[in-house]
This record gives sequence, structure tokens and C-alpha cells, in this order.
Amino acid sequence: VKQTISLFESSMQHLLNGNKAKGIASPMTLEISDQLKKVESLWVKYRQNLSLEEPSSTDLSKELQNQTVIILTEMNRAVQMMEVASNTQVKKNMYITLGLMSLLMLLSSFLYIFTQQSLMKPLLPLREALRKFAKGNLTCSLPENDSGDEISSLYADYNEARKNCSSMMKQIIQSSEELSASSTQLEVAAKESVAGIEQQYREIELISTAMSEITATVQDVAENSANAS
Repeated sequence: VKQTISLFESSMQHLLNGNKAKGIASPMTLEISDQLKKVESLWVKYRQNLSLEEPSSTDLSKELQNQTVIILTEMNRAVQMMEVASNTQVKKNMYITLGLMSLLMLLSSFLYIFTQQSLMKPLLPLREALRKFAKGNLTCSLPENDSGDEISSLYADYNEARKNCSSMMKQIIQSSEELSASSTQLEVAAKESVAGIEQQYREIELISTAMSEITATVQDVAENSANAS
């Protein structure tokens, strides 16, 4: 009996004041606290009568039985109040969790929209310009962006790279045209040189033929002169 009394009183103190070591929280509401104090008050009277009980005291035994029923009834009411408060707290925590999850999903949606509008959308013109650039189209320039962020820097860098490549390509085309003109001039000069050499060969052949004819004529004259003598 003493162990039961001690256990009951210890449990009542845990319920009234809480016990972090055992994971018992203090009463959630003032009504629960008042109900537990009411049970504790009834228990004090019950314990006083219990210490006075005599085996032959029938009236006292009936009184203790009545008090036992009252204490158990009030204790059961306190337990029901704690159960209701616990369920209410669980629902409250569940609603808070759902609210936080909804808020997180909403923030995620806003973040996605912000990312699409602020980051991805400005990159679309750059993507299209790079696609044309890869195909050799150097005429596509991006509009100036004065926002001062990384996107504006990318726009400026692309435009600068496009201008440099365009200027380089123009220089290459100009150099190619000049080289082609020089090649044409060299080809014409080479053809003229070949024609001149061929003409010189013909003139040399004519001179050689004339010299041969003169030599033959001289020989004929010499022979004729010798025969006449």
C-alpha cells in the first residue's frame, strides 16, 4: 500500500510540474492544472482518512470507497482533458507543418518564376545570338543592357567578341582579295614573260635560219669564184 501511495503521489507531482527526464510535460492548459490540483486535494483528504482507518470502522471504509470513486472520476476527467489538449496540440502542430510546407512550396514557385524571368529569360537572346554566331552569322548584335549585373556583362562581352571576329574576318577577306589580285597580276606577268620568251625563241630561229642561208650563199659564191678562175 505504501508503494502504491508513493507511486500515486510521485505520478501526481510529475503531472502537475512536469518531468523532462521522463518526457512528461507540464499541464498544457490552466484548466488541466486546476483539475489536477483538485485531484491532489481530494487525495490529501483520502490519505488522511486512510491513515485513520480501523478494521472495525465500517463508516470510514464506506467513506474511503466513496472518496476512491470520486478521485478516480476526477482523475479520469483530468486524463480526458489532457488527451483533448494533446490532440489539439497535435492538430495545431500538423496545421503549422502543413502551413510551413505550403509556404515553402509557394516560395519555391516564386523562386522558380523569379529565376525564369530574371535569369533564364535574359539568356534566351544570348543563346539565339550564339546559335547564329556558330553558323557564321556575325551580324547579330545584342541590345545594350545597363543593369550592371552579370547578364549585362555577358551581353557586352558577346558584342565585343562579335565585333572583333567581324573585324578579323573583314581583314582576312581584304587580305585574300589583295592576294588574289596580286596572284592575278603575277599570272598575267608570267604569261607575258612566257610570250616574250617564245617570241625571242622565234626571233633566234629566224636569225639562225638567215645566218644559215647567208653562209650557204657565201659558200656558193666562193665556189663559183674558184671555178671561174
